[in-house]
Amino acid sequence: MATIQSSCICGQNVISFTNTPIVKFRCHCTDERKLTGAAFALNILFSSESLKVLSGTLKTWSKLADSGNTITNHSLNQVYPENNPDASKAAKVDIILVHGLNPKSKDDEAHMLNTWTENGRLWPKDDLPKRLPDARISLYVYDSSAVYGGSQATFADKANELLETIRCNREDWEGRPLILMGHSLGGILIEQALINARQNETYQHIYDATACLAFFGTPHKGGSGGMVTAGKTAANVALWLGFQKGDNIIETLDKGSMFTDIHKDHFRQQFESYRMVSFWGDKDTIVSRGSSKFGLAGGRERIVELKADHHGVAAFGHTTKDEGNLKKVTSNVKWLYDEALKLDDTITSRLEHSRANPRLQQNVMPKTHCIVPFEKNDRFTGRESELTQLEEVLFAEDQATKVAVFGLGGVGKTSLVIELVHRIRMKHENCSVLWIPATNLESLHQAYLDVACQFGIRGWEEDSADVKRLVQEFLSRESAGQWLVVFDNADDIDMWVGTHTEQGTKRLIDYLPRSKLGCIVFTTRDRKTAVKLAQKNVMEVPAMGEDVATLMLQEYLINPDLVSNKPDTSSLLNELIYLPLAIVQASAYINENRISFSDYLSLLADQEEDVIDLFSEEFEDDGRYQNVKNPVATTWLISFEQIRQRDPLAAEYLSFMACIDSRDIPQSLLPRGQSRKKEMAAIGTLDAYSFVTRRPGNDALDLHRLVHLSTRNWLSLRNEWDDRVNAALHRVEDMLPAPKHENRALWMSYQIHAQCVLTSTKDQEKESKEWYRLAGRIAECYLITGKYQESENLTRQTLKLKEEVLGKTHPHTLATMSNLALVLDNQGKYAEAETMNRQTLKLKEEVLGMTHPSTLATMGILALVLHSQGKYAEAESMNRQTLKLTEEVLGKTHPSTLATMSNLALVLHRQDKYAEAETMNRQTLKLKEEVLEKTHPSTLATMSNLALMLHRQGRYAEAETMNRQTLKLKEEVLGKMHPSTLTTMSNLASVLVRKGKYTQAEAINRQTLKLMEEVLGKTHPDTLMSVFFLADLLQNKKQYEEASILYERACTGFKSSLGSEHPTTKVCVNDYSDMLDDIKEAN
Repeated sequence: MATIQSSCICGQNVISFTNTPIVKFRCHCTDERKLTGAAFALNILFSSESLKVLSGTLKTWSKLADSGNTITNHSLNQVYPENNPDASKAAKVDIILVHGLNPKSKDDEAHMLNTWTENGRLWPKDDLPKRLPDARISLYVYDSSAVYGGSQATFADKANELLETIRCNREDWEGRPLILMGHSLGGILIEQALINARQNETYQHIYDATACLAFFGTPHKGGSGGMVTAGKTAANVALWLGFQKGDNIIETLDKGSMFTDIHKDHFRQQFESYRMVSFWGDKDTIVSRGSSKFGLAGGRERIVELKADHHGVAAFGHTTKDEGNLKKVTSNVKWLYDEALKLDDTITSRLEHSRANPRLQQNVMPKTHCIVPFEKNDRFTGRESELTQLEEVLFAEDQATKVAVFGLGGVGKTSLVIELVHRIRMKHENCSVLWIPATNLESLHQAYLDVACQFGIRGWEEDSADVKRLVQEFLSRESAGQWLVVFDNADDIDMWVGTHTEQGTKRLIDYLPRSKLGCIVFTTRDRKTAVKLAQKNVMEVPAMGEDVATLMLQEYLINPDLVSNKPDTSSLLNELIYLPLAIVQASAYINENRISFSDYLSLLADQEEDVIDLFSEEFEDDGRYQNVKNPVATTWLISFEQIRQRDPLAAEYLSFMACIDSRDIPQSLLPRGQSRKKEMAAIGTLDAYSFVTRRPGNDALDLHRLVHLSTRNWLSLRNEWDDRVNAALHRVEDMLPAPKHENRALWMSYQIHAQCVLTSTKDQEKESKEWYRLAGRIAECYLITGKYQESENLTRQTLKLKEEVLGKTHPHTLATMSNLALVLDNQGKYAEAETMNRQTLKLKEEVLGMTHPSTLATMGILALVLHSQGKYAEAESMNRQTLKLTEEVLGKTHPSTLATMSNLALVLHRQDKYAEAETMNRQTLKLKEEVLEKTHPSTLATMSNLALMLHRQGRYAEAETMNRQTLKLKEEVLGKMHPSTLTTMSNLASVLVRKGKYTQAEAINRQTLKLMEEVLGKTHPDTLMSVFFLADLLQNKKQYEEASILYERACTGFKSSLGSEHPTTKVCVNDYSDMLDDIKEAN
């Protein structure tokens, strides 16, 4: 095979090819003629695999050809040492400088030189070698418009071109320490390249060899940390360079999508291993100091101020100012150079490790979850002692750790813990971090749903799933790995350690996971709550001292020199009582309006009377906010009025959010604006005042709870509260759908807010159709999730209003009567349910007709109630009549028809008509599986009925199998605490008794009884049935003393709830009597 060798004109770069050329051709295009100075150029194409660099380094550049296509040539312009291959090979450190976006008017190579040159002074060539004689310094040239004007995928590909260029340039020594330096958006390209290198085996050695980074006016955070704002800052760079609004590159940059990888926490963590210098210009109007900081902890990043604009941070002439800037730059680059040399052995070790584990980089970041609704705050100030104390306590060896952080509302507890969790994520990259707001049960439950969804815990999405228990069990397993859970705003102690109620849920403290690999952090305003939750592991967050508060104020101001007026600064901080929340809010207002501290202080003085009225004793009486200090409210009040004048839609959003729950507000629930642009701007306004925070992932909003309460009081003072809450009622009623199994996720996300609106309305608003419609839907939500008492309360209230407003015979009123009857039946209030049903049925027959679907539904409910009361013959007759009519009106496969078939089968079973009952049940089950689905709650109910029939026929093995299968599905679909699931557990225990498996049956029965007492109450018929089953089991085990107690309880309860003539009551009394006879005979 022939070898072809070639070189550049000077002979420094020598290459060879060992394969036959793919093609030879002459090209007459304009670009080739310009390149050769002839009428054409001769081109020979080889496979890149056969390319070998014998000496020197190859360069790259890209340009837009006259044809409109992009021509990319790989190029590094080595500026030191020049024309000296031996010196290049002997260099101790590689330094590569990457320029940013190219103005329209310049070609790429000219822009590359212009980036680092001022008045003919190319400092990387003319000055830097004087400080770093043993370095090899190169300038990267590329078509930046193609890089920054494309998609994120294109951006990542262009970063790979940079990596490929570096790879070719370093073939002589991959282990030479590498320093990368970028100006403006060139720094972003470097970051993307390093992210790519970490994940690409071909370029892993570049990642391993990179020791230090330097950035010149690079917009890391776009001013506030998000990729969208980073995109807007990048777009501003393009505008500064001469691009126009409407240009494709402006639109692409403005979206910020190309920065997606860079702003992911687990990618940003890899930069923690570098030494870094970030230069920023005091006259740079594009990239601020805050934006130019990458945010490395400790001393790994230097923030250096230069007296320069955006171009001048990287180009230095011969003026006194430029000489001073250049001295700072070369001095800090020398520091990076020295740091890189120290890492020589470390880099060698990294390279050896990577070569020994060629696919290691694909597994270095294990899959963990970071569910934190707040990004890292790069302006976080102080609190180092508190952070150190928390970090020392957490993750103590071989023990589960709970820590509670307490302090005054607004003192910065949440901010402190946000900083803590992001530091933990950096130090423990395999640790999952879960953030759960604990303001109220509804918001907490929604957060648990998010956690369960993220981890993919089986069964979380099903109706009435006990999600808290699912999450607890999952995290308590060692397989869950290391985790940290934060319960924020755990202020309601009754919610955590209050006593059980008959029909209430378990205490939240009983749901806390336990694992040697896990830690829990609470934040609360109340020390007593902190002690109860974490015993001695509590830490108080004190008020900030004036020095730290001043530093924090300076961090948040656009003009940090304002704090140089020490008297005004001291007065302002004193008025704000040094609370971080107040400082942040005041800074936002000062920045927005460009006012001085004295101006702001005068506004506070003007509003003093209204402030006193706003935070009066009535406000202080609210238990959750007893320790709120007045100055915080002054900041909010001023901001409220400013937002009202500046952005009416933002004020409307704030008013609307005051009427609903403050957490996890779907943006789709907000009132519609004139355009999507205005809606986004309104949310942006609230975000600018730090009133709302966006939740990553689902784009929902959180409104600070004190802002929420303060806004409600503010609206009341303006006599707007009634109008606002009425408007919110109309909006939420319009958005909340009728709850079904299929749309559970949607109505669950709105339900919390609908409940809040109902609570906020006054009596006159409850007469509106929107109120009782919304109340009715929420009552249905409660019914579906097994919260029967809540459903009954709301349904009764709704029925009363409908009777008053619509009349007793209105179809909507009659529908509510049916719903109430069904709720009563589920609660075991059978007599009242029957009366209600018969009354409803009579009215529906008169108003709607006997064959109306709603009438047929009431007939079906009545049949159920008759069945529950043991009136089996009457229930059978009613069911057969209903079945006949539903088949005619709705069809044989309609869900309502199938439900009636299932109910009829169960009634037949109760009358010992086993053959007919089993046939009908199996037929119903087959149809339900076809029409609905195998896991639909109605299908599962039929499976339970079939298991009962098998039990009654003595086919215990089949019954056990069917019961176990049904129980498993119900736990997944409905949840372990749903009443229907508990009934199946009880039935399974009864079958096991008949099979003589007493020990197993007793364990299940006792567990079921305990859960039923919690969920349904001690006197519910289903609970009493569980008592009866346990008594029967103990009788079989001859444990007569406890069995007698249970029989007494069951018999008394059945007589009270079902009546003495009910078949179940009679069976229970007879069994108890038989046991007493057995005891007498034994004695």
